[in-house]
Amino acid sequence: MSLRRTTSGFLLYIIILLGSAWATEDKVVLTPKPPLEPRINGPRIFGARPGSPFLYTIPATGERPMQFVVEDLPKGLKVDSGSGQITGQLDKLGDYPVMFRARNRIGSAERPFRIVCGDRLALT
Repeated sequence: MSLRRTTSGFLLYIIILLGSAWATEDKVVLTPKPPLEPRINGPRIFGARPGSPFLYTIPATGERPMQFVVEDLPKGLKVDSGSGQITGQLDKLGDYPVMFRARNRIGSAERPFRIVCGDRLALT
């Protein structure tokens, strides 16, 4: 029993020593900060089934406020220009190429995107 206490006490002492040594080191952040100008990220395709609710938010980084526009958005869908959220419902099967655009006071970005409405989806 005393051996167990001694061993666990020794381990606790080592952990405290190592922890204090790590705490004195400078912390380095390797992830770069996102740029202030808009950048559209994420996949280039999104799938939905006909008649199902549609919800997709344009993944973009950059300084806010940001304005979003989607060119050639199919009938049944709408975009909130302040949030970039696309909502609605597609009733017709099809492949719908669109263009995402994002703009803020620093600059703008655009990216082609495909919305696929079908009954056999396995896009990801």
